[in-house]
Amino acid sequence: MPALVPYVRSATNAEPNISTKFLKEQFEKLIFQPFSQAMQTSTQVLILAIVVDALDECDREGDIRTILHLLSQTKNLQSVHMHIFVTSRPELPIQLGFKEMAPDAYEDMVLEKIPQVAIEHDISVYLRYELTKIKEEYNATVPSDSQLLFDWPGEGNIQALTTMAVPLFIFAATVRRFIGDDTWNDPDEQLKTVLKYWTTSQGNQESRLDEVYLPILKQLAARHKGPDMERLAEEFKEIVGSIVILANPLARSSLATLLGISKRTVNSKLRHLHSVLSIPSDQNLPVRLLHLSFWDFLLDPKKKGKSEVWF
Repeated sequence: MPALVPYVRSATNAEPNISTKFLKEQFEKLIFQPFSQAMQTSTQVLILAIVVDALDECDREGDIRTILHLLSQTKNLQSVHMHIFVTSRPELPIQLGFKEMAPDAYEDMVLEKIPQVAIEHDISVYLRYELTKIKEEYNATVPSDSQLLFDWPGEGNIQALTTMAVPLFIFAATVRRFIGDDTWNDPDEQLKTVLKYWTTSQGNQESRLDEVYLPILKQLAARHKGPDMERLAEEFKEIVGSIVILANPLARSSLATLLGISKRTVNSKLRHLHSVLSIPSDQNLPVRLLHLSFWDFLLDPKKKGKSEVWF
């Protein structure tokens, strides 16, 4: 917001090390005071929406309660109405942070209690829109005799993918990235691979994560046998395992230095994992998990020793 710039700049000029201060001081000098000052001459009430996603992933649990407390203070701003949308797993620090607020200061919504018909609708809309984009982009780059059909992927496949995904939106998002990943086959082959792994016998969280991630990893392993498969498994554990367990994510160049291998090796092993990892084009930016569920999937002790798991 341009109106805030002079006041934020003034605060940082007065205290260049403001980013090292306590959260309370940062909040007051970089958010609360700039908004109060910028809106003093305004004749209208400003309405803002702020989204804070995955608050439970803060490095320090104590910060979670502090952040919730500070965000609740925005109700004291006279000329600004802030609507703050927070998403999080229901971890204990989150629950305690909300219990410390007045009951009328917030409303909560448990995702598991949202009507399934609403979840199905949202996921189907997302899949239909994203797969249509994939079809259009793919058809623009291949000869006419290789293009996807006009009605691809078909209403039946949309419904199947929606049923597979509910209630995990990460399933739909990961499937979209997998089907649209041009480092593999054409999108229709990718779609068939996903549908092949659809299992409905258990319908629990464990099998759902298998449906999300096993097609991606098994396709990665499909071209390797014998000694090649063993080497792939070791390289996967070394490179991807490091990304999963590092407290602070590293860039590919730093990861190569840490592991004592070449950047080319790191790049070659990661290039087929864009569906599950955030891999920036800039070699100096960190590689991150797209979603914490991939961590849950890889480190699930129940998978240890199973023949189909090579990682």
